[in-house]
Amino acid sequence: MVGIGLRVMQDIGVHRRKPTEKRTVEGELWKRCFWVLVIMDRMFSNLLGRSCAIQDEEYVSIPLS
Repeated sequence: MVGIGLRVMQDIGVHRRKPTEKRTVEGELWKRCFWVLVIMDRMFSNLLGRSCAIQDEEYVSIPLS
């Protein structure tokens, strides 16, 4: 269920930063929901020994070098 939620949020575009967009309460709630799902995905994949539903490269906007 967490993986499905993450994929739906990616389809909506919640995982992308929008620098020109004003910060709203609704936007902050979407962002918090996304990060809670990311953390739950990491915890469940670690607990069950499976791969994560979403990889770092799919939502991190700053290059990791």
